[in-house]
Amino acid sequence: MQAYVFMLKLGAILADFSKRSQKVRTNAMQQKSGNKKRTYSKFLLLLFGLALPVYIWAAKAQVGGKMYKSPSCGCCEKWASYMKENGYNLETVVANMQEIKEKYKIPQEMQSCHTAIINGYFFEGHIPVEDIKDFLKKHPGDSAGLAVPGMPIGSPGMEQSTFIEPYNVYLVKKNGDISVWSQH
Repeated sequence: MQAYVFMLKLGAILADFSKRSQKVRTNAMQQKSGNKKRTYSKFLLLLFGLALPVYIWAAKAQVGGKMYKSPSCGCCEKWASYMKENGYNLETVVANMQEIKEKYKIPQEMQSCHTAIINGYFFEGHIPVEDIKDFLKKHPGDSAGLAVPGMPIGSPGMEQSTFIEPYNVYLVKKNGDISVWSQH
């Protein structure tokens, strides 16, 4: 959506520039209009050529999903803000968390305060964005998602002073098998 708005604004700027350049022309300039039109066309082509990669990048930059949380949790919002800063636009949904954990078959020992769903996978708890990006790039076969059980101090959304509690990010398979994905 942001990319679409960007392109609309760019189109409006180009249209305004075109109108202004037509008003400013004098009779002398009109005699040399062949060169001016080519220069103007080249300028527009260059501007569009520079804008297109930005448009494509902006369209790809935001990955959507949902984050389910209880109404009283503040660290969940901090994690959602962290994710947004890193290109993930998560819709926040206040929900009965026990129902969400059951729906996505998140093992009890892997549960945390919030559950995000991105591209059909669950991301349970305060998972660093690098792990999510890596997971989504690799699409491990029969995986259900990643989890950081509990609320480790120093994990994204749980920052407190300089103390960082060591923690693991776990890979949870659809058959219930659990293994360490990464260590922090």
